[in-house]
Amino acid sequence: MKKIITVLLLLIQYPIVAQDTTRLSLLFGGDIMGHDSQIASAYDASTKTYDYTSCFQFAKSYLEAADLTIGNLELTFAGPPYKGYPQFSSPDALGIALKEAGFDVLVTANNHCVDRGKKGLERTIEILKLSNISIVRSSPFFPRSTQ
Repeated sequence: MKKIITVLLLLIQYPIVAQDTTRLSLLFGGDIMGHDSQIASAYDASTKTYDYTSCFQFAKSYLEAADLTIGNLELTFAGPPYKGYPQFSSPDALGIALKEAGFDVLVTANNHCVDRGKKGLERTIEILKLSNISIVRSSPFFPRSTQ
């Protein structure tokens, strides 16, 4: 009996903390754009590469803190030539930086998803898959779906 009382007293002193599974935090980001000036500022002439990590340095902690972070990708990853408005195509490095910054899902269902045609849309989806980002898409070429 003493052992049972001792165990009960120990359990009272060290309460079991359960994980709160009744809440889900969502963060929705606005349009993710890639204008010419943004593409140029990400370019490192010495390495001839693009790096977007500094673009998200102040927002990263907020993006990562949410259970699910969703953004609207208002551009394509159609490959070079990289260009902003009116037919957006950003470097693949932006896709990697979005994932590293904390984005979980990107929506491609918008007016810029086919800026570079069907090939641009298909390549964008491939880059997002390689970056391990889920996609919500809708276009004349792909039915609306979640992945």
